[in-house]
Amino acid sequence: MSSDMTVDVFADTQYGQLALEKLAPVPENFRLFEAGWLGKRPEDWRVMHIEHHGEGHGAKRLSHQGRDRRCRRGQYRMTSSTIRPNHRRAASAFMDALDGPFRRQQLAQAIYPHTTPRSRDRADQIAQSLMVEMAKLGAIQRHAHLHWVKVATKRILRSGREVPELQGPVPPLSLDTRCPQKWAAVDMETGEVLVGTAQGWRRATRAQQAEVAACMGTA
Repeated sequence: MSSDMTVDVFADTQYGQLALEKLAPVPENFRLFEAGWLGKRPEDWRVMHIEHHGEGHGAKRLSHQGRDRRCRRGQYRMTSSTIRPNHRRAASAFMDALDGPFRRQQLAQAIYPHTTPRSRDRADQIAQSLMVEMAKLGAIQRHAHLHWVKVATKRILRSGREVPELQGPVPPLSLDTRCPQKWAAVDMETGEVLVGTAQGWRRATRAQQAEVAACMGTA
């Protein structure tokens, strides 16, 4: 293998996001931390800094201006932060409560408490990746320069049934009871189970999920 490798950095301007194309085998880890928008053309994109963590190298920062960057000796890979189920739940809750245009920073703020360890840069990267997914699915679209809006969509339940998503204010689903622990709610889209507590709804434990399943089996 050549001691050097070219990493081609280009822009997916339809979604206003950074995309990465790997041009050689990439067994090492190369993590993207931050990207900056400089113009509409791919060659105007810039990676503000990326770090290479490899044996014998330590952490190395590289800057990029233009379309190609010839990396120093080593084998490299650019990867985005891992999106975990709790990140998706936080993003889903944020989108469900949304009424009007939003910015990526708002989504990142909703994801931030669910990063371990806490990292605003990582939350922003996860928000960016999730927004790429949502844009490709047609769930969001651009609204002016920095804002996005939800597109009227339908949700597909686990059964395959489609239900419309309401526009405008989000209706509250409240329940008044003196025995909250006997109540449960099921998200028929994701399968998530919530159980009642004195403090409100909480995610069900495995044992509580089994209790709910037993009740559904006798319905």
